Amino acid sequence: MTGADVLTHPFAAVMDRDGFLPPMSCRNCGKPLEGDGSGHPAELYAGTWNGLCYPCTGAPAFKSTVEDLSGVEVWSHPPHCPAWRRDRETFLYVPGCGKCDHGRIMVSRSMMLGGSYPVQCGDCSRAHHGHPKVRDEVGFKEAVRELVPQTTLDLDWLVEPILRAERRAEQGRSTT
Repeated sequence: MTGADVLTHPFAAVMDRDGFLPPMSCRNCGKPLEGDGSGHPAELYAGTWNGLCYPCTGAPAFKSTVEDLSGVEVWSHPPHCPAWRRDRETFLYVPGCGKCDHGRIMVSRSMMLGGSYPVQCGDCSRAHHGHPKVRDEVGFKEAVRELVPQTTLDLDWLVEPILRAERRAEQGRSTT
């Protein structure tokens, strides 16, 4: 980490001069994370921090949520190469898909070319992104962005409350 990186890093206000964050607990299990001088310094180092302890980072894949609009499951997988990147990887999964491992397909490649890596299952992705409600929401967001083409602002703060209100109204109509 260079001097410029330290000044612009999102944790710059709270990390020490060596780049370590103050003591905190794992977001999943609550175990205190380990820092400098411990066996697992990456748990609290600002450049590799993911909020999880080593056992939770490497835990087997699990279903983290279900997409509201399409019903597709979102699965969290352990990092495929923790020495390179520590964050868990998320993939969309349609139950019963026989082509993937809960949304993830490993692409086999020689070590000379960088080794194997995971990709999103195309069938599961198309099932989510092709769902009529998802397409409608994406179209609505694009229409709003076209109204303000010169802005660099993220307009989700404006769009999301409108979409939530529409979903609530639709759910109210479907239950009556």
